[in-house]
Parts: sequence; structure tokens; C-alpha cells
Amino acid sequence: MSLRLRLTLWYISLLAVILIAFSGALYAILTFSLFNEVDRTLQTRAAEVQNGATAAFELQTDSPPFFLRGRFRIPPANSFATPGVFVQVATTDGTAVSISENLGNQHLTISSDLVARVVRGESLLVNLNVDNVPLRAFVSPLSLRNQIIGVIVVAQSLQNANDTLARLATLLAIGILAGLLLAAVIGALIARRALAPIDHITQTARDISRAGDLARRIETKQTRDEVGRLAGTFNEMLTRIEELF
Repeated sequence: MSLRLRLTLWYISLLAVILIAFSGALYAILTFSLFNEVDRTLQTRAAEVQNGATAAFELQTDSPPFFLRGRFRIPPANSFATPGVFVQVATTDGTAVSISENLGNQHLTISSDLVARVVRGESLLVNLNVDNVPLRAFVSPLSLRNQIIGVIVVAQSLQNANDTLARLATLLAIGILAGLLLAAVIGALIARRALAPIDHITQTARDISRAGDLARRIETKQTRDEVGRLAGTFNEMLTRIEELF
């Protein structure tokens, strides 16, 4: 493998590491930003459901347990839904009692273990799947006067976020490949230009060896770099050899 090719490969490899690291960081930052925004939206909607239920309860005389028998009425889940955001309110055993219209005939199914944790007072961010559509969900307790009477489930489709990340990944991959191709061309040109003086010295030395012309010298531009020192050293060697003969 020639020195020129090795230099080009080193240049491409270094650039590849930089581009991949930058692309990975950009992808990670955007992923965090998108999902963090989704989580904030879900938590805000859940808080609105809780506040709406609290306000509705203040206007009723039944105690919270009557919610289980259908006597406590909260504002419809659809009041808190927006396009792409789904809302469901369930009892403490996970039975849905109110769902937003954009869910159609579907329900946001959550496991009994998850329901049990929420009933104990936990609020959780989880991933769900409805009809093969990935959803991000925030599940929190519905509380009235310090008593947990139900479960709030607010979910948002991750399809848009996933599509955005997929497009970004494609663009980054294309950008990396294009950058490496351009780097290969530029690196080859730079290596060729940088090593041109070495090629000149090599060719001159070969000509001197073949012709036996010890009086000939390598022409230099009096540079103080490595190439200039190499040419000067070679000329000194030729001078000594010439003196011996």
C-alpha cells in the first residue's frame, strides 16, 4: 500500500469518526427533544383532566366512591383530547369509563400491574401499541380529596416522531457517505500534492543511479521542511560519494 493511499485512508477514517460522532450526537439530541416534548404534552393533558374532575366534583354532592357506580360524572375525555392525543379515564380496576372520540372503538389497554402501581399513587410514562401504532402514554391516578378513585391515561402517537427520526437518519447517512466520498477525492489530491516533492526526489535519485551521473544534484527550493532537509542530505551524500570517486 502506497504512502499516498495510507494518508488518504487515514484522512477518510478520521473524518468518518468525526461525522459519525456528530451525527450520533445530533440524532440523540433530537430524539430526546422530541420524546421530551411528547412527555410534557401528556403530563399537561393529564393535569387538565385532574383539574377538570376536581372542578366537576365541587359541583356535586356525591362522595368519590360513587364514581365507581357511575354517579360521579367527570367532563368527557374528549374535552381534553387533541388531534394525535388520546384520553381515557378508567376505574381503579382498569375498566374504561370515558374515552376520547379519536380513539374510536379502541381502548388504551394497560396491564393490571400498571394499574395497581398507579392506584398506589405512582405516575408512569410507558409505551403502548394500538393497532400496530406506537403510542407514548402517561398514566396517573385520578384523585379527589386525597382519595384515588380512578386512573387517567393520556397517550400520543409516536408515528410522527419516528418518521422524523427516520428521515433524519436517512439524511445523516447520505450526508456521511457524500462527505466521505468528497473527503476521499480531496484527500487524494492533498496527498498527491504533499508527496509530489518526494516523487521528484525519488525520480531524480533513480535517474542518477541509472546514468551514474554523480555530479547531478536534486533541485530544491531551499525549504526548511522535511522534504527540503531530505533533499539536502541526499545532495551531501552525493557530494561525498563523488569525492571518493
